[in-house]
Amino acid sequence: MDPFQALIALDEAVPVFAAPGSGPDTLAVLSFQTVRHEWRPSVASAPAGWVAVRLPDGSLGFVESDAVRSPLDYRAIFTRTGGRWWMTVFIAGD
Repeated sequence: MDPFQALIALDEAVPVFAAPGSGPDTLAVLSFQTVRHEWRPSVASAPAGWVAVRLPDGSLGFVESDAVRSPLDYRAIFTRTGGRWWMTVFIAGD
């Protein structure tokens, strides 16, 4: 999946709703999975606090924006040296 279009669920139980809001129509529950960010307004527009996603089966859903994150966001790599953990890499963006 293209990392510029990907979002990763940050928990083992992230609900995907048919429409923005925590209504009864749950399409799926993500568990640390990667989904495609549906960012085109012509396909789906999400209000503040929500993100449109395309599930692996092709259906369109919505998740709370705090529950997902881009793989190109901040990331760190740690190395254990001399019995201690050290941050060896810190990257922001692509």
